[in-house]
Amino acid sequence: MLTFLFCNNSFKFFNYLYFFVFIFVNSDDSLTSEKCQQSKQNLLENSPINGNDKPATNFGGETADDFPPSSPISIQAGTLWPLPQKFHYGEYNRTVGRQVLIPLIFINSTFGGENRECDILEKAKSIYLNKLLVFPALEEVRAGKGAPLHLVIKVKKRCPGRQQFPPSDMNEEYKLMVPLNGEILLEANEIWGVLRGIETFSQLFFVKQGQLYIRTITIHDWPEYSVRGILLDTSRHYLNKNIILRQIDLASQNKMNVLHWHIVDMESFPFVSTKFPNISKEGAFTSKHIYSPNVVDEILQHARLRGVRVIPEFDTPGSGILADCYDKKNGLVTSSMLDPSRESTYIFLKEFLKEIDETFRDKYIHLGGR
Repeated sequence: MLTFLFCNNSFKFFNYLYFFVFIFVNSDDSLTSEKCQQSKQNLLENSPINGNDKPATNFGGETADDFPPSSPISIQAGTLWPLPQKFHYGEYNRTVGRQVLIPLIFINSTFGGENRECDILEKAKSIYLNKLLVFPALEEVRAGKGAPLHLVIKVKKRCPGRQQFPPSDMNEEYKLMVPLNGEILLEANEIWGVLRGIETFSQLFFVKQGQLYIRTITIHDWPEYSVRGILLDTSRHYLNKNIILRQIDLASQNKMNVLHWHIVDMESFPFVSTKFPNISKEGAFTSKHIYSPNVVDEILQHARLRGVRVIPEFDTPGSGILADCYDKKNGLVTSSMLDPSRESTYIFLKEFLKEIDETFRDKYIHLGGR
């Protein structure tokens, strides 16, 4: 089984990853714990955060060229993760007060030149407005000066319908411009780029000495890799629905776009098939450790609204031991192999894989590595 997980300096993400976490140790003495902590402290003490009354101090430059991808700037307030492809910070930071932040307005959301409703965008508005309103230390923020923040969103292509899921070739490119005054502009070719841009926008806010700011910046960003994902194995270790939804939230926050869901294997079969319900009835750990059609659909819709694909994994043929729970008379050549000499094997696989395809609706289904 090929599993890939992209390293991330955002510790809040890895606090919730349970499987397939690889730790790489650097033997360079310059990266010992004590020196690393001292380096972080030095960066924090020389933070560039200032209000509009002062230019942002320079700590090595504030352009993309000054911050290569290996630069550890993610610990700085108001900086971005993952680092955008191209960006340039403004000379000043924009003052925002709590009374100014609350009426944050998303206006002129256009799709292909038309004003259209989009459930993906509406959900994103709700998610990020709530995130900003519970911004850390917001209770200590005094009312600032200035007009309400207006975020103008322009999308070239129309919003996909409610039954359309993120495709394998989704376009996540976006441009974000946060000026010192006036409207903030977010442009993208597709709604998936809007989602990544709004996440970036939410990271630009920070609090310093009781004042809320947003960093002025110009960004042009797109993913280096089209597949950036995490893998959850719920066959060996059952995870309830809320944990899976939380992983999707955290993946989206880190601009990951794939959940590889290893949903079943030899150890358990928690997926409830509508065509072959006895498989999960006999194959799940218990009757409570299952994923019903409604739960699966909720997880898929949750991922869709956050621009995350869900690729299911149903191992065949080497992990076919649980098929014995469904039918002891047909389809098995050994206790863990489907019998290719029987016609019933192909009838079963055809019907079952058709159901999987109709349920998950991604371009790909993973059939395992054995």
